[in-house]
Amino acid sequence: MEALLAERGIVRSTLAGIPKRDRADVEQAVFIGAWRAIRSGMYLPSPKDDPRDALRKWLHGIA
Repeated sequence: MEALLAERGIVRSTLAGIPKRDRADVEQAVFIGAWRAIRSGMYLPSPKDDPRDALRKWLHGIA
């Protein structure tokens, strides 16, 4: 979870088009969804990718 939350900046920048009043809720939904996907084994980054880059790309896709 710490690695996910360390990437809040990429999620927040992706959500810039969401109305400000809704951003915190959408951000929370993104992180809950990402955490559930990781725990259920749905996050399968390529071993060729840098781990942080793979996580950032994946989070951007979710957001």
